[in-house]
This record gives sequence, structure tokens and C-alpha cells, in this order.
Amino acid sequence: MRTLSLVVPISLFMFACGADTPPPKDDSKPVTSAKPVEVADAAPVVDKTADLQALAKEAYAWGYPLVYFERTKRTMTNLAHVPPDIFQHQSKLASPATGESWANNDVLVSSAWVELKDEPVVLKLPDTGTRWYILEFVDMWGNPFTHLGKKTNGNKGGSFVITGPGQTATLAKGQTEIKAPTSSIWILARTQVDGEADVTKLIGTLKSMTLTPVSGKAPVMPPAPEARPQDIRFSDAGFFDELGEMMKLYPPPSSDDAMVKKLAAAGIGPGLTPSKTLGEKEVLALKDGQKAGESLLDEAIEKLPMRKNGWNLDRKFGDWGNDYQKRGAYAKMGFAQGSSDPDELFAPTTNTDDGGQILTGAHEYVLHFEKGKTPPVDGFWTLTMYSGKGGGLVDNPKKRWSVGSRTGLKPNADGSIDVHVSVDAPKTGDSNWLPAPKGDAFLLTLRMFQPKAEATTYELPAVKKIK
Repeated sequence: MRTLSLVVPISLFMFACGADTPPPKDDSKPVTSAKPVEVADAAPVVDKTADLQALAKEAYAWGYPLVYFERTKRTMTNLAHVPPDIFQHQSKLASPATGESWANNDVLVSSAWVELKDEPVVLKLPDTGTRWYILEFVDMWGNPFTHLGKKTNGNKGGSFVITGPGQTATLAKGQTEIKAPTSSIWILARTQVDGEADVTKLIGTLKSMTLTPVSGKAPVMPPAPEARPQDIRFSDAGFFDELGEMMKLYPPPSSDDAMVKKLAAAGIGPGLTPSKTLGEKEVLALKDGQKAGESLLDEAIEKLPMRKNGWNLDRKFGDWGNDYQKRGAYAKMGFAQGSSDPDELFAPTTNTDDGGQILTGAHEYVLHFEKGKTPPVDGFWTLTMYSGKGGGLVDNPKKRWSVGSRTGLKPNADGSIDVHVSVDAPKTGDSNWLPAPKGDAFLLTLRMFQPKAEATTYELPAVKKIK
């Protein structure tokens, strides 16, 4: 029952710090894994290299999240010497100096890889008082499959038994079972923090957030990663060998059976190594397919935003269905736009003004909320500034990275609220001022913690350029 301070950069998962959008889920019906798929012949059925290339392109988009998550797991455990089943807790608030992408100073982040291959694992949560919190559970295919949170579970803590595919567990009184679709999973936890002075107190609470294999035996450290997760694009035909290895470790969900059978025709499947077993022309076709798959994911990333008044709104995060390109696109971005159930957190992002122009520090902007029209939440909301160059927090003399319902925004005489976004503070004072980078492009993320039901149809006002 050990915990550690967070020693691996949270930015390995850019979404870990919270540019979040909600996945509608049914927690009562977790996804189940298919049985391992038997591929009788490693030789491809297709004869034309063009057909093989097309299948490889499809396989790359489909299998990218699996390879990405496994590489990331091995990096965050083996290379950092932090075994599975141990929470790493963020130990200080982020700043421009710490360099995290999409950092969220409204929360402290906790992260753990959970190993379920040999036995279930017991998760214990502490009483968090009145704090907002959420724990996201993600399988090795990049599918968020359930969550625990303030609105869903309350703040009293509890004990949960996480079981892997085919496992059963004897539950003690008061325990709840969480069924995982794959034999490894990732848990991302975020817990509300009320500024620098609250960090030490919260860390004391988070130390009671623990994971323990039911036998008490420490899990085996995963092997070293093949390569960095961000270097998948350089993997050429070897990607499909790596995918075959991962498919054997983590059988695809039964909903992907049609895709698995389709890819078998290209010699791609559990335990197969097509780059070593196919002929020269076929391997070249695989390499071309991998490159085409990379371009396909880039194109899919460009199609992700669903915009309203300039804000990117994706309320379907995690609800992929058979849209493998969308799932792969989010994985390629490090899940920068995603996670969380709509009952717990929703976070639209924008980088354009009311005229569709890119937001930059060369101009002044205002975000105007009519009286009674601020983001509808039962918790709180914040507006955070990020650099357009990598998503880091923007340094400024005020040392202010965000403003919101907890920062003392002053209303206008008519009850409306204006948030000023600019390099210099407005003449009316700096209580409603969010500092911008001088001359550089930037992005804004508005996080709604524990949003009300009407948040699903709430329209954020456009960011208006005033100068």
C-alpha cells in the first residue's frame, strides 16, 4: 500500500492535466475483451501490394492507441523505476517553469498503472471532505470504461476491487467490483486543490489513495519500452510486429472482431511479425501503409473540433464506437482534448476570436457573460491561459494562470461579468484580468467542475476582440 510523489512528467499524457471533454458512458455495462484471435497462417491473403498498403493504413489507425498506451506504461514504470499498482501524486502546482502541457492548477493529479494479469487489485479511496475529484479508468486500447467522482460516488471514500478479464473476486462488506476490459489499465485521478497553501494538506489526504494486489504480493515490473510513445510515427513496418505482440497481451474487444478478421488478410494479428515474415515488396507496402496511416491520423485530428462561437466542443470523447480514426487521433494528441464524465467535468477550448482569427497577445479581448449566464456548475469554473507553442502556462508578472468563480471576479453594474484577456491589465483594474503572452498566439480552456445538467446545451460566449 505504497504511494510516491509524482516523478514522471504528467505531460506524458497531455490530457492528464485536464483539457477535458465528457464521454457519455454506461458504467453498469463495462466493455468485455474478446478471446484471443487465432490466425492460422501468417502469410497475407491479399496479393496486390496496393491492397496490403490500404489494410496497413487501416491497421495503423486502429492499433495506434494500443501501442501508444503500452509504450507509455513501460516508460512510466520501467524507465522511471515505479512499479505498477502505486499511485504517483503531483507534489506541487504547475507553473511556466515546470513546463507541463495543459496543466490544471485547480487540481493535483495522481496516476497509476494497474496490473491485473495475475490477480485483482484493491483500490482504497480516502474521505475527501467537500473537494471535487474524479478517477478515470482507461483500458489499453485507449477506451475510458468507467469513472469514480464526487457527484457519482460522494466524498466518503470507499474500497473497490478491480478485476481483470475472466477474474472473479470475493467482496468484503461495503466493497464494489470494477470490471476491467484488459489485464492492464491506467487510472488518472484529479482532486481539487485550493491554491499553494492547500497543497501540503491535500498530499496528506492523497497518501491514503492506495492500490494493493489481493495477495499482497508486489507486481512484476513491465519490460523496457520498445521506444518512446511519441516516436511511433518512425516505426515503419516494425509497428505491425509491435501491434501483434500487444494484441496477444491485450485481446481486442469483441466489437472489433470484424477488423481483426480483416487485418488477418494482411498477416497482421496476435503474435504475428509481418515485417520479418513477408517478402520485400510486401514489407515495403506495410511501410507505405504505416506512413499513410500517420497522415490519416493527422487528418483526423483536424476534423475533431466541433465548434460553437469559436469553442471546441466534443461531448462524445471516449464514445468511439467503430470510429477508430477518432480514437487514434486522440491518442496521437496524447488525449489532450479529453476525459471525464459530463456529470463531473467539461472543458471546452478555443484559439480564435469572434471574427475567426487566431488569439494573440497583439490584441485585447473580452469574454462577456450576461447576468446569470456564467458557466452552469454545482462546483466551480475556471478560465486558463495556455501558450500556442506547446500548451504551457504563460508567464506574467502577476503570476496568474487562470481566473474564475473562485478568484473574486467583479460584476458590472448590470450584474454581467467581463473577463479581460490582454498583455496589460485593463484601466478598470486587474481583478477580472487574465494575462496574455506578449505578441504570441495562445489558447483558452474553460473548465466546468461538476457541471449542471444544462451545461450540455450551454453556449459559451465568443471571445470578442476589442482592440
